[in-house]
Amino acid sequence: MCCHGVHVVCLPLSSHQDYTAGWTTTSIIYTRASSYFSSKTIPGWRLLFMETCKRKKENVVYLSNHQCTADWIIADMLAIRQKALGHVRYVLKDGLKWLPLYGWYFSQHGGVYVKRSAKFDEKAMKKKLSSQTVLGTPMYLVIFPEGTRYNPELKKMISDSQAFATKEGEQNTRQILTRHPDLFPRCLFLLRMTEMRVCSGVWSKSLSSFSLEILRPVQGLAALDHVLTPRMKASHVAIETMRDHLDAVYDITVVYEATRGKSSDRQPAPTMPEFLCKESPRVHIHFERVDIKEIPPESVFFRGWLHKRFEIKDQMLTTFYESEDPDKKGKFPGEGQRSHLSIMKMLPSLLFLGGG
Repeated sequence: MCCHGVHVVCLPLSSHQDYTAGWTTTSIIYTRASSYFSSKTIPGWRLLFMETCKRKKENVVYLSNHQCTADWIIADMLAIRQKALGHVRYVLKDGLKWLPLYGWYFSQHGGVYVKRSAKFDEKAMKKKLSSQTVLGTPMYLVIFPEGTRYNPELKKMISDSQAFATKEGEQNTRQILTRHPDLFPRCLFLLRMTEMRVCSGVWSKSLSSFSLEILRPVQGLAALDHVLTPRMKASHVAIETMRDHLDAVYDITVVYEATRGKSSDRQPAPTMPEFLCKESPRVHIHFERVDIKEIPPESVFFRGWLHKRFEIKDQMLTTFYESEDPDKKGKFPGEGQRSHLSIMKMLPSLLFLGGG
């Protein structure tokens, strides 16, 4: 049945798995067509990858910076290239569950709705993800840890986020030293060594590097300029609940070409209509795979690990937007690769939707 371009598929309520599978198939068809339209049919539109996107299907948590609605399409585009589109599930703001049709579908498909801070229901999230793990459900869980979209024009939001990093860093340091008092003497010693500047030459550099590794967990959280301070609860619960089921975390950094503007100031990311109408003809994507074994399980150390990932994003984005070196400005580090999508993968979906 078709109404104003929206295809509605009526499915028999035979079982929960059959019901979900039916909606999954419909979602795959729709998203494939949308992604193909975005990445292939718009003249001049380019998807540029820095680092090679792994082609093998894996169970992963996908962590990315968040700027606009089009970020969801980027996640789908990466999943398509791994033939994992039907595995995509989302961690979403609780208010989005009221979206007509989609709000209900995302929940049926294994998505998780979460609230911020004190209202965050950790038990409910664990229960939802544990049930998926027990069933052996393929997992491509998309999370935007910032919790809201970054907009360079909202200066107060950015300053509030930086203040939050300072507060969280102090609290995290106290928790680490409380839980691991053995770290305190070593940290105190190294801090005194640094203040007194008693070292020199090669030995000083070596000790400095060694000191940073020990001091890193208790150094607090750096203020970020081009991303917001990431919230760690949902990411930590997801990774720890599914740790034995996951292969890796995909650390994704996205830049829309249109955000560079004509001046040196960063511009807001395109809206969905602007994105689909080629207002941002290029999208730069930095992809990094982190093996699940490399991620610290304890929450206080995970907090530092996640923030460090966003520090790296912030550094890359600072270079992208502000570097005075023309060979670095407007680029991510590494060699870019254009990513093409075969029309044969999209043809069935396009025919299905076009024939409705």
